[in-house]
Order: sequence, then C-alpha cells, then structure tokens
Amino acid sequence: MKTPSPTMNNRKFVATTLTILLTSTTVLASTIAERDGETAQPIRHGQWPLKSTVAATGETDAKRCASERTKKKDKAGATASKQSVLKPEMIKIKGGCFTMGSQNIDFEEGFDERQHKVCVDDFQIGKYEVTQAQWQAVMGNNTSIFQGENLPVENVTWSLAHDYLDKLKAKTGQEYRLPTEAEWEYAARAGTTTPYYTGACIKSEQANYNGFYTTEDCDNNSPVHLEKTSAVGSFPANPWGLHDMAGNVSEWTCSKYQKDYDDVMEKECRSALDPISPRAARGGSFTSEPLDLRSSDRLNFAPDYHDVAVGFRLVKK
Repeated sequence: MKTPSPTMNNRKFVATTLTILLTSTTVLASTIAERDGETAQPIRHGQWPLKSTVAATGETDAKRCASERTKKKDKAGATASKQSVLKPEMIKIKGGCFTMGSQNIDFEEGFDERQHKVCVDDFQIGKYEVTQAQWQAVMGNNTSIFQGENLPVENVTWSLAHDYLDKLKAKTGQEYRLPTEAEWEYAARAGTTTPYYTGACIKSEQANYNGFYTTEDCDNNSPVHLEKTSAVGSFPANPWGLHDMAGNVSEWTCSKYQKDYDDVMEKECRSALDPISPRAARGGSFTSEPLDLRSSDRLNFAPDYHDVAVGFRLVKK
C-alpha cells in the first residue's frame, strides 16, 4: 500500500477545514436572514456568503435607528412646544417719561384721567394677551366662555391671575407679574400722544370692539362687531409690536385703582393680600365702544370680579 505523503494529508486537512467554515457560514447567514424575516439563500462556491444578509441587516438597523431618532425628535418637539407655551413671547420696552392721562374735554363728572408726567423703568411685556393654551398648561383648567387655544383667556379674576403667576414661576423659575397702570399705558401709547395708538380715530379693521359705535369726526366706513373674542394677534400691532392693546379683552393691571392719580398708586403693584381694594383694568374689549379703547381710558373692578371680556397680559423685569 502506498503511504500518503505529508503534502497530501495537509491538502485534505485544508479542504476539510474550508468545508467546515463554509458550512458554519451558511448556518450563520441563514440565522441572520431568518431573524430579519428573510428566506436564507444557498451559498455558491466562490461567493462571499454574508453580502446580502449584511446589507439586509444594515438596512434593518438603519430603520431602527431612524425610528429611535424620530421618537427622540418628537419627544424633544413636544417638550419644546410645552416650553414655548410656558414661556410667553415678550417685548423689551425701554423706560422713559410720558404724559399719562388725557384732557378733560368731553367728560363730565367722574373724570379720572388727569394728565400728569410719569416715568417708568425698563421692562418686558407680553406681545400678546395670555392665551387659553398658556393658561391650561399652567392651571390645568379653562375659565373661558369662548373656547379656543389661541383665544385670550377670559373670565379670570385678579386673584386667579395671581395664582397663575405663582404656578408659572414654580414651573419655569421665572418671575412674571401684571403690569402697573403706568407701565400699561406707556406700552399702549408706544410713543404716541393721540387718543389711540392708531391716531385720532380707530376702526374695525384695527381692533376687536363694537364698531357700530362711532365718535365725533371718526367715521367707521365698515363697522364690525364680532360679539366675541378673537385669536391673539389677529389685528395689527401698535408701533412697539404689541397686539390687542385696544379691544379684544380688557386687561388687569397690578395697581390699585384710585380715581384721582396721586403719582404713586399708578406706578405700584397692590399686594395680593388686599382682597378688597378695586384694581385698575385697561384696554377695552370686544364689547366696548371706541371711547373705551383710548390709551388713557380706565376701568376698575373688585379683585374677585370676572367677566367674559376681562383677561390679562404679563410683565417681566
């Protein structure tokens, strides 16, 4: 018998080893393909067996990663959206001095708009009235009669507005408040000295109010009365970029109402611990006639008063 040479034995060993490796690779490829929901393909001699399965696996992993990224993005978007609701858009107002009030021309007894010079410091004020979406994000309820996320929150008492401010601070760490009466009028006038920030007159396309009322020398050619609140920002802003400083809803200030200005009360905030003294409100509403939309016009309500035409906006130092 012829004895096999060492070379022949080595060749057999190599062939056997290659066969085992190919078989193992086939099983591995089959397992991967079945895992990804595909049918295992037979491997031909000379082919790289994992080419198709690696591609399929890579594609599946890519889809999985994309899905995870989408979930993270959606979560981040939801968080950002919530933060934007909790963080109202503010306009920076440079402090200065102005003439507060109006001349007593057409008013009889009860006139409470004595003209006097007032100075205010720098502050920030909400570009819009506080919306129902902002209120709900903080309070978890909605007091409003006219429902809508972008409508101003209304039917809110002065005291409830302060509850909102306290809870907003707890959620954001930022301290907001209501504007003083002086800050409100300064921001509403936006450098103007006319009765309205729109000029000597105001019209239906400039604010949400009862346009069927007119004032002397001010014709409203296309009178409109929506008889409800409108989404904040629906009407043109004043010269400083603030919307609805005339009409839509009257706005609470933090100041105690005093019929005769004393040069102090209009620049201060009344303590929330005082549940009785009347508070000043400004701006007029969708129910108002034009005279009530003047920048100097004043209203006063008890702190527990609430109405479909009363809301508020925020101030921050």
